[in-house]
Amino acid sequence: MNDNAIDISELAAFAGTYQQAIFTQFFNSFDAVKDFMFWPGVKNTIKMTKLTVKGGAKPYTGNFKPKLNEFQYTGLDLTVQQWQRDAILKPSDFRQSFMAQARGAGENPNNKTIPWAAFVWKAFLEQLAAGINDKAVYFGIGTGGFTAYDDGTDYSVGDKIAFVGADGETDYFNCVTATTAGQTPVTHPAKWDDWNDQAIFVGFGKIISTLISGGKLNPVVTGAIDNTDDAYQIQKELFRSLPVAIQKRGAVIFQSYTDNYLLWDSYEEKSKYVELDKTTGERYLAGTDGKCLIRPCTSMTGTRRLIASAIDNLIFATDEESDFNTIATEEHLYTLDVGMSGVVGVQIKDPDNMVVSDQS
Repeated sequence: MNDNAIDISELAAFAGTYQQAIFTQFFNSFDAVKDFMFWPGVKNTIKMTKLTVKGGAKPYTGNFKPKLNEFQYTGLDLTVQQWQRDAILKPSDFRQSFMAQARGAGENPNNKTIPWAAFVWKAFLEQLAAGINDKAVYFGIGTGGFTAYDDGTDYSVGDKIAFVGADGETDYFNCVTATTAGQTPVTHPAKWDDWNDQAIFVGFGKIISTLISGGKLNPVVTGAIDNTDDAYQIQKELFRSLPVAIQKRGAVIFQSYTDNYLLWDSYEEKSKYVELDKTTGERYLAGTDGKCLIRPCTSMTGTRRLIASAIDNLIFATDEESDFNTIATEEHLYTLDVGMSGVVGVQIKDPDNMVVSDQS
């Protein structure tokens, strides 16, 4: 049995000279912390309480006649869900690579040195942050979006399963190639995508689709955006569809970089659709008196939904942001266990203070 914790198979097969340094792919960071309203200190569930005052003034009569139930309290729940990240390192695995010299003298069990450790941990943390940012903040569906795997079922593309492995742990997968009965993520891994990140919590995309299907949010009919003129006209329409009080106070349109590029292109071509604040670097939609921020979000890559909202309305919550940078390790005789955990979740504070496009 191959018990290596570190895969250096491609390095071992190379007979040439190695550069005495390593590099990794670029990742998005936790951009959601900056893109949305960040709420730290949330450990479980918070009721986001909204006060609605009904009624109003009436012609004077001189008689005190108040109406009942004029002060109404409602609110959505913001719930954070637990996540964890586990890994195992076997430092002696480096002995068979060019990185062995960076381990220092001795190959006994007490040598737990990992070559370029700071770089390794940096890449580890960046990959963790990028996974939640890119896959869960908008596209998360929570564990409730998956059905238990049935080995007698043929699965179609897009089916989501919760699969219990031989170790008794549940992992979550999305079908990317149709399967026949019994083709599991273990026997046919190419037919399944790992969706564990998307299973942690429900993201903005599903929250919005649930509000729409429940009749609590009516999309503005925009159609597909495929040119620069449409990009500006549609985003301007979304801003003007917001309550006037929000327009006056200030709004933001959250969007993918794809939609943002169309606005950038219009700025280059006509220099009138986007206004740049040279002090802050923020971009505003022209014709809004500097009241509508344009906010491209890495977490929305892959969706064409436009979300126009009050600035503080879309919430990204956790307990401590430092949880995403705190690594616990436990030494064993030959290996090093690595563990991280925390809580995270998103919610919309008030659907009445936002509008969305009809694209998904």
